[in-house]
Amino acid sequence: MCAQLRNAVFWAVAFGLGSGGCASQPPLAGPPPRPEPSVPASASPHPRPPLPAIDLAGPAGLRNLCDALRAADDVAFKGSDEEQERQRDAFEARRDEAEQARYVVELPSAGFDLAGYAPDEGRLRLSDRRFSVGDDASIDRPSPDEPIDFLLSAPAADRLLQLHTEGQLGLRLVFQPQPSQMRPNACLRQSGGRIVKLGAHILAAYLVGSVGAPLARFETDGFAQEVARLTPVVNPKVTLGKPLSMDATPVPPSLEAALTKLEGPLLSCYRKALAQSPVTQGTVVITAALLRDGRLQRAHVEMSTTRDQGLIDCALAATSARLVESSPGPWPSGISLPVTFGPGAG
Repeated sequence: MCAQLRNAVFWAVAFGLGSGGCASQPPLAGPPPRPEPSVPASASPHPRPPLPAIDLAGPAGLRNLCDALRAADDVAFKGSDEEQERQRDAFEARRDEAEQARYVVELPSAGFDLAGYAPDEGRLRLSDRRFSVGDDASIDRPSPDEPIDFLLSAPAADRLLQLHTEGQLGLRLVFQPQPSQMRPNACLRQSGGRIVKLGAHILAAYLVGSVGAPLARFETDGFAQEVARLTPVVNPKVTLGKPLSMDATPVPPSLEAALTKLEGPLLSCYRKALAQSPVTQGTVVITAALLRDGRLQRAHVEMSTTRDQGLIDCALAATSARLVESSPGPWPSGISLPVTFGPGAG
């Protein structure tokens, strides 16, 4: 295995990138950790972009979704055999799309329960017992794979519990339909179809105030990554990871310190990219030859989690032919350097 491929495998494991040769383009890197929300309930302390999900607009929307998820054998198609076949194919295509799509729905205070606050963990947990959208339409989790809880301080949790008791706290759920052995179409109909229960995989949950502003949130890692792609970066930061030599061993501390001189030019590249696309973020692993006089040359991308080619080109230009140190000492002949572009603190 060549040194370049060894490094590619190393960074793929370190960043969860997946390796498909140099300059591969896997999904975007994850967002920073979720900050602790603060209450009052009248405003959102953490503005979020529009959710990448279809708004069901209440129980009627949930019923319509259940209709779309029916098996084709349960639908009566009309016309000739050829027309029925076309209708069936079209219905099944729409059904597949409906099953793969993500949806958002809002529940009133009476439609969900809070299981209480765990002060040792700093978490307010959402009960899985029921998610009632209203009018005999509900959502449940056939196989919960993780609890839904919100990272909160004790005073913030107390305030949200009080709002829930007063009927002033709502729940916004983002989910995908989840078929099961008991419900192959994800939906269960009872009382002649009057009652519908949809099995769902919960991707995100937001406790919202009376004006609809999110006060606390839970997001799965995958969904959080998608939301991060839509969130404008307001405080850009460039973070240099641990550089490696071409044989995937750590570089001398003197070289690691010298490479910090690249942060300024790389931050300038990032600001230019954000001027064109405010949601740009990700990690780029740059490989470059290190000459005896301390210059970096022939820089290229080993792998990347950003699809912003302008940012990549600028980062390569900022790295190539950059004088790192006038007398480098016993440094390796080349390096791999992970550069993360994302939001800073504050």
